Amino acid sequence: MEVAPWLSWRVPPPPALWVVVYYTGGGLMLTGLVRPGRGRLVAVGAAVGSALVIVTAPAIERSAPPRGWLRATMLDVGQGEAILVQFPTGQSLLVDAGGVPSGFDLGGRVVVPALWALGVRRLDWLAFTHADLDHVDGARAVAAIMRPREVWEGTPVPPDPRREALRTFAAVRGIAWRRLQRGDTLEIGGVALSVLHPPLPDWERQGVRNEDSLVIRLRHGEIELMLTGDIGQATEAQLDTADDSSGVRLRVLKVAHHGSRTSTSAEFLNRVPPQIALISAGRGNLFGHPAPDVTARLTAAGAELFRTDQDGAIRLDSDGREVRVVTMTGRRRVFSAWPLAGAGESHAGAVPAAVSPPGP
Repeated sequence: MEVAPWLSWRVPPPPALWVVVYYTGGGLMLTGLVRPGRGRLVAVGAAVGSALVIVTAPAIERSAPPRGWLRATMLDVGQGEAILVQFPTGQSLLVDAGGVPSGFDLGGRVVVPALWALGVRRLDWLAFTHADLDHVDGARAVAAIMRPREVWEGTPVPPDPRREALRTFAAVRGIAWRRLQRGDTLEIGGVALSVLHPPLPDWERQGVRNEDSLVIRLRHGEIELMLTGDIGQATEAQLDTADDSSGVRLRVLKVAHHGSRTSTSAEFLNRVPPQIALISAGRGNLFGHPAPDVTARLTAAGAELFRTDQDGAIRLDSDGREVRVVTMTGRRRVFSAWPLAGAGESHAGAVPAAVSPPGP
């Protein structure tokens, strides 16, 4: 695939029916069990037609959210992180792509099939919050198969081999490379994307740092989603979280650094109290993530917790007024937008209830 990528074409897993039709038609042609004439034409047509369906996967978009809905899915990538955002326009952004030290191709074998299953044929943007293994290692495989139009990074670390390998790959494939910094904004189909961190660095980094993580805030109607990478409490305190959009009433927080006790301070939760908290952590991981004191702080702040180590993949769908949550384990909730309480006050936030998600 590296030498001659055009010889290899990864496709979404096809429905079993089309596989049966393909092999049946091909087998009949090769074995000569059908005589020349109409029977042979039917076998050829079945094999060719099913092959086209398998290669083009025409039904893949049926799994995407309905037009006008925003979807965010925290994939289950073990002790790593990968979050897919699908915008109301049909465009898509993958923030981080997971990774494991064993050499297993998590990007190609786990992340990409998950993107297909969620209705993404091609990525528009691939962002990595920082170049730690568990956030960026799967990005090259994802870029090779999903062909993003742009790759986004925050603070560049030129000496880092994983970051440089991805940048070189993007240059060879003609993928645009964009650096984001605090204050950058983008509007996508009624969703306001703003970059809260990092600022423009005043010195060239020689190593990857959690505190340089890219922090992205998404606002859709009355809903806010904060993606915080691996930042710690010092950076949390520096974030400009001023609510410049008076209509925001329900906040979803992607908990920083997999729920490490070095992040998610009580002061931060007091400033930006979430109703929904998402934690990406591996089952039985050696780091003890998420830390019990962090989950206790989140619960005390009024947030309902969703964790990949317990819930598997976590999908959130929003029309801008409510958030519908469905997990791989079958847990379902709906959260309605209510006014956020002021700093230091308790808040009822969202009202959970059973719900069926939009889409298939």
